[in-house]
This record gives sequence, C-alpha cells and structure tokens, in this order.
Amino acid sequence: MRADQPQAALPLLRDLVAAAPDVATVRLELALALLRTGDSAASRREFRRALRGEVSPAERKAGEAYLAALEDVRVWRFGLSGALAPQSNAARRNVRLSEERDGIVWSRPERAESGIGARFNLSAGLHPPASGTARARLVLTLAGTVYQRRAWNDYTLGLEAGVLHHPTTDRAWDVALVAQQRWIGDKAYTLEAGGRLGHSLMLGPTTRLQLGVEVLRLKDLQPHPTLPPRDGPALRLSAQFSHLVSPTLMLHGGVALRRTRAVTGYDSGRALGLAVGMVHLSPEGWKFGLAFSHQTEQRAGPIPLAGLTMREHEQRLRVQVSNANIRWMGFLPELEIGYERKRSNIPLASWGNAFAGISLSRGF
Repeated sequence: MRADQPQAALPLLRDLVAAAPDVATVRLELALALLRTGDSAASRREFRRALRGEVSPAERKAGEAYLAALEDVRVWRFGLSGALAPQSNAARRNVRLSEERDGIVWSRPERAESGIGARFNLSAGLHPPASGTARARLVLTLAGTVYQRRAWNDYTLGLEAGVLHHPTTDRAWDVALVAQQRWIGDKAYTLEAGGRLGHSLMLGPTTRLQLGVEVLRLKDLQPHPTLPPRDGPALRLSAQFSHLVSPTLMLHGGVALRRTRAVTGYDSGRALGLAVGMVHLSPEGWKFGLAFSHQTEQRAGPIPLAGLTMREHEQRLRVQVSNANIRWMGFLPELEIGYERKRSNIPLASWGNAFAGISLSRGF
C-alpha cells in the first residue's frame, strides 16, 4: 500500500487482521486501504474498530480525522433495527386485581400476562451540506412495538427538519422543527409539533456536554366525548454528558425536565428524569453497556372520580451486550436484558416488568 497499490495490499492486510485482530495499527492500515479503493462503508467500519484499540496519539488523531471526513461526505443515511422482546408483564398491568382505599374498591378486569413484542426502528435521513460549517437535515423515523395480543401496539412516526452548524471542531448548534404522531392500539393517540434548539460542546479532550430545549404543542387525537381535550403546550429541557475515561471505557448520564400545561389539570404536570450509565469496549470487539434511569412525575390536578393528584416514580435498569466482529448479513446482533417498574399513589397504577431482547441493527 505504501507503493500506492491499495487494491493489491487488501488481501495481505485482511490476513494480518485475521491473524492479529487486537493489533489496532494493522487495522488502521486496512481501513486506509479500503478508503483508497473506494469502499467507504467498510473503511468506516474498520476505522471505528481500530480506534477502540491501543494506538498512538498521532495515529488516533489521523484515524479520527479520516472517520470524520467519511461521515461528512454521507448525504443519505439509513438505519434499520428489529428485535424480539419477551416481557413478563407486556401490558404493564398491576399484579393485584383489586385494591381498597378510602372505602373505594378499585378493580381491574385484566390480569398481568407475559408476552412477546416485535420491536422495530426505521430511519431515513438526508444531510446535504449547506455551507462549509453547516449541514441541512431532514429525518423520518418510525419506531415502536407490535404485539400479537395481550398488549396494545404502540408506535410513533417522527419528522425532523433543521440545520446542524459546526462553527468550530469542539462546538455544534442544532436548530430543528419537529413533529411526532403516536398510535396506541392502532388508533391515532397524540400529535406533538414544535421546535428544538441544541448545543454541543467539548469540556476538555474527553468530555462532551449536550444541552437542549424543546417547545412543543400537544394535541389529543382521542378526546373524551364529555371532557375537555388534553391539548396544551409543553417545555422540555435536557442536559447530557459523556466522558471517555479510557479508550475502552465511557461514562454517560443526563437530566431532563418536562413541564406540560393542558386544559385540564390532570393532564398538566411536571416530570424530572435522571440517567447514568457506562459502556465498555474490549479489543476483541465486545461492547458491554449498563444504564439506569429514574423518572418522577406529578400531575397538577386530581384524577376525575378519584380526587387524587397522581405522583409516580419509574425506574429502569438495562444491560446490553454485542460484538462488532459478529454480524449476520451486515446486521449487528445485540442482547438486552433488564427490569422496569412504576410506583404510584393511585391504586392499580403500579407495575413491574422484566424484559429481554435479541435485536439486529444496521446503518447504511
């Protein structure tokens, strides 16, 4: 390859990588040869694998520059993932069928049941350059879970149009118009539309901070025939960070605040969410992820008939395992297991659910 014959060097480099998959410098040579032969997708994949290993600072800087250049020339981007997700409590029902509080007996006709959902996520994005430091963006997504029975299908269609501006290498601004429509039980449920402003900056060479604000208008697509609609504005604030402890270990976390004001007090309220996690990468391609989240939500007014203001706490613990070197027809398999639960002051609104999933994902 040093004689400017990357095509001829490919077989030898592939053999060297197969014989010594943990030697990142050899994988960098393979990534560069693939880039020079015009195989951008394979080159991008090998650069990512190489940068997870032990390389010199100069090699890392060069590899990251090549990878960034490969990302910049991508105008169309597609993503596809699917998973089978068995769950112990697919419909998130309380295991207790009845409960008495303040002389009122609360009952639920359905029993908590296990089920298997088919989870999917499709995305298509157009990212044409708008200037030397900015790119336009148009992204369409469809994601959700479909059940054979025992739980309602739940999926969301999203559309985003905006601009991503990089004034410097360590800062970025994101301005977009967003819209989402959600279906529950195969019926249109809610519509959200508004705008988003985001800012990303590096706090040193290994720490990134992302700040965001969203202003949305919520519309109820299934209004109650005798109650006011749940339409109203919503404000969401978020802050997320990621810190690279070492080339193989990253910590991440975030906080989010949501404030909703609707016509009825019950549909107004506020929520606070916290999340922490870690990702560990091994030289052999293994990726281990651990994440925990907690959300507290409180309604502004009482529930009709109950006369109580709802207060809920929801936690979720998730473990994910995958290997970048194990693929099926270009798709990356991933194993996920976890547990989630909700605790509420409203009878029968609390539930717990253990879940697992085997997914396949691929980017184009």
